[in-house]
Amino acid sequence: MNGNGEIEMEEHVEKRRSIQSVDGGANGTYETDDDGEEEAPLVANGDGDSNGLRRRISIHDEKVGGLLPSFRDYMPLYLGAGIAISILVVGILFSPKEKEIYYNGRPASWYEETAKPAREWVFNESCDDVPSTSEQVDEFLAKVDSWTVAQRCLPGAKSCSCKNPLRPAKPDEEPWRTNWEKGFQFNLASIENETTEELRSTIALIGDSITERLRGTIFGEEQEKFRNMIDFYNKKIHGATVEDGDDEDSTAKGFALGISGDRIPQVLYRLQNGEMAETLQPNVWSILIGTNDYIHDSCSIDSIVAGNIKITREILKRRSNATVFITSLLPVQDKETWNDYAEINRKLACYANYTDRVEFVNASSSFIYDGEINESSMSLDGIHPNFKGCQRLWMDVRHLYLGLFKYVGR
Repeated sequence: MNGNGEIEMEEHVEKRRSIQSVDGGANGTYETDDDGEEEAPLVANGDGDSNGLRRRISIHDEKVGGLLPSFRDYMPLYLGAGIAISILVVGILFSPKEKEIYYNGRPASWYEETAKPAREWVFNESCDDVPSTSEQVDEFLAKVDSWTVAQRCLPGAKSCSCKNPLRPAKPDEEPWRTNWEKGFQFNLASIENETTEELRSTIALIGDSITERLRGTIFGEEQEKFRNMIDFYNKKIHGATVEDGDDEDSTAKGFALGISGDRIPQVLYRLQNGEMAETLQPNVWSILIGTNDYIHDSCSIDSIVAGNIKITREILKRRSNATVFITSLLPVQDKETWNDYAEINRKLACYANYTDRVEFVNASSSFIYDGEINESSMSLDGIHPNFKGCQRLWMDVRHLYLGLFKYVGR
């Protein structure tokens, strides 16, 4: 016997030993089925019965075979589901995606977000303390109108000269009265020029020295120290044209009507005495007023809120198709003052949220960085925005305008 034969014999003997060694060898090995019943032995028993193994294999084949009809019955369903999933995946991966439209470096969706109803940024606080119906606003204004000087003033103010915010008035102090008159006449002369279509503005900006600084003037006289602002106003705010290569700018042309030192009563007077002439027909009247009422006259929070509402109602009464933007008071370094400003802004935002054709411009956020005032946008006095800040203020108003009228389609 050669070497290969000896190896085959040894493998045969080893296999027999392994079979006989299972569960005692001669007696064979039995398993139980899924029901716990004893099944045929996996190997031959001691009597030489080899049918046990064959029977086990046969039973196994029958179980596997029993599954085949069920699989064949449902095969079309499985196949269809697989095809459908494949088509869906391919469609998602290879379908053409809609291209995002950009305007001035911002996606159109940004303008839509900016133009949401006024204003979801209201410090996430309740508006329950703000009049929400026309009748409630009437009652609120009537109450403020009946207040004495002391009632119109900030609690604990050392001195107070707060005028009735619902009554129009010229300044009564010199030299402010004389200087104010110069600024007022300058505004009226500027309005007369708004007679041709190419000069007609879409946004009238109403306010005090913060608004007048957008134009680079003080009481109507250009200031060389504001030269950058003068150029920016003439080119990008009031003088924007399609020829400048910025079509979006040309649809948001601002016209600044601010007078340094103005309080709410002076703005009311101006609106009722020439600054809402028929030649001036913007889509939006944007107001930013109340800083001097608070800082110089110690007017209370509700006095300033009531005054802004009065101005808003005056504009809406005279321009039935116009929209009013109420712009937030800008932040200042003094924490107590800024806290009061924030409360004024909250109430004005709530009022805008309740009122048709009124929107709130959260310009304050452009001057805050990481919870602190961004001093790079403010002048040394801590009240007026510098050139950079004026640009930001205008852009906040402009972006809301574009969001509402050009991209959302008010």
